[in-house]
Amino acid sequence: MPGVQARLYPRTNRCEKRVFAGQHIWDSLERAALISALEAKRGTAFVFLDIGANVGLYSLIVAAKAGALRKQVRIFAVEPDPTNRARLGFNIKASQAQITVIPCAVSNRCGEGVMMGGAVNRGEVHLVEDGKAGEITPVKTLHQICKQQKIAGVDVMKLDIEGHDERALAAFFKTAPQSLWPKMLILETGRAAQTPLLDLCAGHGYTTLNRAGINSILTRNF
Repeated sequence: MPGVQARLYPRTNRCEKRVFAGQHIWDSLERAALISALEAKRGTAFVFLDIGANVGLYSLIVAAKAGALRKQVRIFAVEPDPTNRARLGFNIKASQAQITVIPCAVSNRCGEGVMMGGAVNRGEVHLVEDGKAGEITPVKTLHQICKQQKIAGVDVMKLDIEGHDERALAAFFKTAPQSLWPKMLILETGRAAQTPLLDLCAGHGYTTLNRAGINSILTRNF
């Protein structure tokens, strides 16, 4: 990935393993859609929300491509897990990228939660409502993050938050003005032809542009 410098830990993170094994095919459709949206952007800065950023590979790709194209970008990488966030921070420095890191989990409410899991795969660290043991983390809504970061519009949002995706998006659609709804969504929706998350997005004016394994790429109809 030109312009991206990252230290990978393939033994402990499936995402990093997939990139290590074949970076040219890793999430190729998703990356192509993301880069096309960046290339098409005119005028104001391209805004990318990487919700559940993991070690930041999506964010780093956007930063590198924007630099090559001399385009202005605002990139926000949201990651609650300290281990992933440390790897993300290293990768940002190594790539000399301008990325705002937000250390919180995302759901349909604000407050605190507990992060659990990830012993085998750091990408599976997830928020639980009432865990008795685990890493305590602040929890924010998508709308709250946008307000705190003074985001007026979103070009692309990648959302992968291990089970809280539907509730987080439902709360966002309910409270955020339509001017803030992303023009493009990259979501983990599973392999089924139709899922509650896809139904939620369709009900709010999104069309599925492409399916890529367990991921879906959606665009707004208005």
